[in-house]
Amino acid sequence: MSATSARDSCTGCPWPTRGSGRVSTGACCSWVRRCIPAGSTGRRGAATPPCCSATAPDAEKLWVDAPGLAHDPFISAELIEEGKHRAVMEGREVFKFASVLMPQSVATALKANGVTPADVKLLVPHQANLRILEMVQKAIGLRDDQVYVNIAKYGNTTAASIPIALHEALCEGRLKRGDLLIMTAFGSGFTWASAAIRW
Repeated sequence: MSATSARDSCTGCPWPTRGSGRVSTGACCSWVRRCIPAGSTGRRGAATPPCCSATAPDAEKLWVDAPGLAHDPFISAELIEEGKHRAVMEGREVFKFASVLMPQSVATALKANGVTPADVKLLVPHQANLRILEMVQKAIGLRDDQVYVNIAKYGNTTAASIPIALHEALCEGRLKRGDLLIMTAFGSGFTWASAAIRW
């Protein structure tokens, strides 16, 4: 993000007010206070590798075939005519995996950092499906006020869902310096990840 970007009035962060799904950590280094490294050094701004995983056998249950390097050329009129550029999802399979793997990923992030669900100020999950969010919340054992949900406003905005939700949570005063933030996501591939951040 360029230095000339407009700053948001409520956070001072140079993110655009509408979610782009992109985060420039350099631009936001004073905004994101501190990630909690496993075996913590406690250095301000130190980033912990997120607790993430992927499973290749399930790739075609949630994916977009083209454009892609498996095709030569990687996109063509024929691929578009065949609908290969459209997302494909097996909803039941996605629900089954996401509702189990997202809580497991959060548990791994919490354990790696020596914290518990009671320590969490706010969970900002990928806003895929309200039922998945409710199952994730229940599996982790969080109260309603510990989970940020805005899916009813926007639907599933895919890669932009966490940045949009985090932006709104900040604007609403749901996070302050020193709070423990957990972010978790599940997506195509299947891939899933969680991160614990000391704000």
